[in-house]
Amino acid sequence: MAVRFEDLTPVQCRAMIRLTGWASDGEAIGCLESELPAAILEAVVQLEGLGLAHIDVGWRGARWWRLTTRGRLVRDRGEA
Repeated sequence: MAVRFEDLTPVQCRAMIRLTGWASDGEAIGCLESELPAAILEAVVQLEGLGLAHIDVGWRGARWWRLTTRGRLVRDRGEA
């Protein structure tokens, strides 16, 4: 099932933009869960259910939310 950016809620759209964190080498790093406000975190969990975001556990148990490849397509092209 295709997902379109325009079908997402405003807070889901803000969450997708928030998860666009970059390292100095241009690598997408996402966002630490501890840095996300509750409303954005709830939207990110919804995006995970749509297959647009996922969580990685890093050093010392830090939880990083990132967009999936499909999520980046929705953000950049408007649908996937």
